[in-house]
Amino acid sequence: MEANFVILNPMEEFATALEQIDEHILQVATNHLAATEHAKQLLEKAEDRLISGSPGTISLKRYGHRPLSQHDVDTIINSLGSDVDKQAIADLGNAQRALSERLKGTSYVGLVIEQANIPYAQYYQRSLKPELWKPEQMVAVVEVLKRLRI
Repeated sequence: MEANFVILNPMEEFATALEQIDEHILQVATNHLAATEHAKQLLEKAEDRLISGSPGTISLKRYGHRPLSQHDVDTIINSLGSDVDKQAIADLGNAQRALSERLKGTSYVGLVIEQANIPYAQYYQRSLKPELWKPEQMVAVVEVLKRLRI
């Protein structure tokens, strides 16, 4: 019986691991964006107590004149969302930390954030507090990393 296997050199193994991390971050961010869209659809079913703000702000959010805050999305999904959406919300924190760690290990951070249209001051704040990463920014950064093959 023959064994089929490929021996990778350490650099190829490292590159493969980074690609897997990038794919995971991208998947979590896109799932979170889908959950956010689902929260907007669930907004009409949500009670006023689930939405933060004054009564005037709540009505503006219901009509789409004011965006939902991340807290609103989390509350609506945790109350009315599916298990898949709840998991997408729960996974975001780990993906945000993974992206910050991934960028710390990248030698061309300036190029990556410039290509992703993220100001350096904003990147600096997000490197200190990974929970500030927005899913849209995470998708943009991972797409740049894939395109540049870093």
